Amino acid sequence: RFSSLKEATIEENEWCYGAKVKAKYDDAVVNAANDVLLSMDEGEWNNLRVLEDRINDQLKLALKTGNPQSSEVTKLMRTHTAWVQAHRGRDRRLTHKMHVSLGQMYVVDPRSQEYYASGAGKGAAAFLAEAIEVLGI
Repeated sequence: RFSSLKEATIEENEWCYGAKVKAKYDDAVVNAANDVLLSMDEGEWNNLRVLEDRINDQLKLALKTGNPQSSEVTKLMRTHTAWVQAHRGRDRRLTHKMHVSLGQMYVVDPRSQEYYASGAGKGAAAFLAEAIEVLGI
């Protein structure tokens, strides 16, 4: 049952984001990310969900400050970096350039805009992208 959930998540990601991701990265990068998800145990999987909730909560607070260099944003960047790194796996280091690229994708993808707006408020995706550029890894 748990393995079916992971496979369904990968299929959904492929359907929603596959074209954009594959335009930026080669198949090896995409396959490695999928392998990380497939290799997760339930504890690691649940930790991702906790981090996602924390990102939305922290983003909501940070957005209220309007300051992409606030202490709230510093906390948000730690959490977001941990979430992204968990998706990449222990052996694949996240760089600032990769992190910024992900933030830019949030801004241009309507689904990401909607996701972050529903969790944190209007303009959240753009604010997160700016925060990543300023304070992200």
